[in-house]
Amino acid sequence: MKTDHSLSVVVTTHMRQEKVISAIRSVARISLVREIVVVDDASPNLTSEWCDLVCSLDARIKLVCLKQNVGLPGARNSGLNIITSSHVMFLDDDDQLVSHGVRRMWRSVKRFPGSPCVGIVLVEKIGKIRHFRLPASTHKGEIWGLDSKRFNGSHFSWAVKQSSILPVDLIRKLGGFDCQFRTREWTDLYFQISKEVKVRRVFWPVYRLNRDLSSSRLTAQLQQRKLSMELLLAKHHDFFHENPKRTNTLVKNHKEMLERTKQGNI
Repeated sequence: MKTDHSLSVVVTTHMRQEKVISAIRSVARISLVREIVVVDDASPNLTSEWCDLVCSLDARIKLVCLKQNVGLPGARNSGLNIITSSHVMFLDDDDQLVSHGVRRMWRSVKRFPGSPCVGIVLVEKIGKIRHFRLPASTHKGEIWGLDSKRFNGSHFSWAVKQSSILPVDLIRKLGGFDCQFRTREWTDLYFQISKEVKVRRVFWPVYRLNRDLSSSRLTAQLQQRKLSMELLLAKHHDFFHENPKRTNTLVKNHKEMLERTKQGNI
């Protein structure tokens, strides 16, 4: 019996009604996507005209308007709870999907439907692609971001989690995103994922990540990342206590990431 594999995309937004239209259109160009769930996280400036515009963009769109702000992890979970497909991608409102890369990655997903798959992330600043991140991968039991891989002398990036196509049953089993986190929610989720299954990869650009951050947003991110790192270490205390080498790797990577954030090189 042939299994019906299908893909949903959850687009989350808060107070960025103009930017999210481009994000939604990038998904609408991908014909293999079964449904597009747009979750507005209780934007105070929401209008009926904007809601009508979103729903008119594509017949596959389902619009969810939350009454109370729950933060990005909670908004993603709201979309996760209602999708009907076997697999899901998540898209932030100022980013875009790369249609041909998603199609290529979907071929790999259909071959190995139980495993998450990641692709290349294109990093954009001021409207131009500045650099790209090649995806790492793991075998089952190797912890994402802690068990380093090399290829031809170069490190792959772990910062490609936004590009994921994820099995819905697995993510629901793990409880979705932890709403305690303001950042590092992907890191927390992938710690759990990589204990369960192998993470696969494709070398095609899949996700276009916008990094046009103002100085105020950069400052806020620094504070959020510090707090989220403390939460991550506390939540997985037993694991880190038993694995000091992996803990050192995580702390080292965190310090390097904070320094890149300060310099605006993220």
